[in-house]
Amino acid sequence: MLQALPAPRAQQSMDAWNIAAMRTVAGGQRQAAYFAFAYLAQLRAMRRAPSLERALEGVLVTRSSPVASSPVLRLWRLLDEGQEEAVAVTDAGNYAAWLSSNDLQVAQRGGLNEAASASGGRIVGWQKELSASACDWCQTVGAERLYSSADAVPFHANDTCGVSPVFGEE
Repeated sequence: MLQALPAPRAQQSMDAWNIAAMRTVAGGQRQAAYFAFAYLAQLRAMRRAPSLERALEGVLVTRSSPVASSPVLRLWRLLDEGQEEAVAVTDAGNYAAWLSSNDLQVAQRGGLNEAASASGGRIVGWQKELSASACDWCQTVGAERLYSSADAVPFHANDTCGVSPVFGEE
């Protein structure tokens, strides 16, 4: 999206970016939370319907969220420092990808917390759920370790692993 900005240094580009980033990331966050609901529904019967609003409270990306403007601010800073525009756009784009990846993980964790609450289950901890492409670091920190909260499970930039609850009876 940064490459499509008509004039990278113009305020209208910031406004266009904010709207596009908010729609894209917030939409992804809603899907991440919804998929977390569906995942837990496969594990446990739900006693009540989980709420997307509760799951995303305080984490949903809006036009005023730092993630909505910080990639363009980074682009402006890089350009002001004399970096070539193509390189600056790539660097700012990588930063945007890292930010949105973290926002999606936070939304997924919120969805898991909300769905676990809706199931009435007692969560005793959380574990890192390794993806098929899990790196050595993920395998080390995720190997049968129990974490106190979904937020305590460690992740890195572009991490493809997930997080799953461990219920009291497991």
